[in-house]
Amino acid sequence: MKKYIVRILCSLLCLSLLAGCASKPPADAPSDSASLSNGSVSSDGAEPLTIKLAHSFAPTHPVSVILEQVAQQVNEDSGGAVTLDVYGAGALGSNSEIAQQMISGEIDAVISGACDNYASFNPLIYVEDLPFLFSDYETAYAAYDGAYGDALKGLIDEQGCHTVCFWENGFRQVSNNVRPVISPSDMSGLKMRAANATLFIKFFECLDCTVTMIDQTELFSAMQQGMVDGQENPLTMILASSYYEVQKYCTLTNHIYLSCPVVFNADLWAGYPADVQELLTKAFTQGRDDQRAYSREMTSSAVEELREKGMQVDEVGNFNDWVDALSPVWDYYKAEYGADGEALIDLALQFTK
Repeated sequence: MKKYIVRILCSLLCLSLLAGCASKPPADAPSDSASLSNGSVSSDGAEPLTIKLAHSFAPTHPVSVILEQVAQQVNEDSGGAVTLDVYGAGALGSNSEIAQQMISGEIDAVISGACDNYASFNPLIYVEDLPFLFSDYETAYAAYDGAYGDALKGLIDEQGCHTVCFWENGFRQVSNNVRPVISPSDMSGLKMRAANATLFIKFFECLDCTVTMIDQTELFSAMQQGMVDGQENPLTMILASSYYEVQKYCTLTNHIYLSCPVVFNADLWAGYPADVQELLTKAFTQGRDDQRAYSREMTSSAVEELREKGMQVDEVGNFNDWVDALSPVWDYYKAEYGADGEALIDLALQFTK
């Protein structure tokens, strides 16, 4: 780890010295950082800093699409001195596997599909998986960009991470290949895939489903082979991952809103010069806004696209029936995590009208 950081700093020191041949840097410029000129890092003659980033999303998913733009912007703004080397579609493993690789320093950064990929270290993070915690996008954004997001960052970062911001996974919907689902009772007996996260398992238990834990990267084949009848994911995931090819029915439950935290290894992040940290923070924060906008745009057209591809898309019947059926998930979380869990819930709900 130390050798890796030293190598980065040495490369960037050379970069600064070379840039100094053309123009003398400010007297107070740090000697071990890359020099920003007009908002860019100069890379004249120096080996670029390559940042290895992994995620599990399909190429057409909003995370993948906008991440390409962010990578291009980082390269341009740094004058080629900083490069994002992106490994998508689960190329380096599942969400939990790449999170662990990032924490151990094998890779620099991860954009995972939920905060709960870090809950094995601190289960308070499961707060994000509470059903109907947020009712709309604006409320969710205000929470994640405010004190609630700061609290989640703190819980993630205590594991040796640096969380930059929260991109969007979105509101999750239920799909299956057996029958239309309108009321909670329609879920009874279905074999449903769940992420390896406590509250998702509780969610399906409340609906009297048989639960099988399957990683996102293996879900398509599991549904294709009949290992499970259905799953739940945002419409962007259902569309981008072609789940419509192996699922007949989709129900717009909007039962959980999940973020996509952008997380770096803390030691590696600390080894980046301050101007590189600033460049990355700016790029991923702007990317957050662009990705959220694109995600909502894709979501708004997804229902019609899925219907055109053969899926039956239904609205829920009585929304309150779903809230009541899933209230034991809240009871479990509050009982399990006490005052600390209640405090996180309060932070999430402070923007709820």
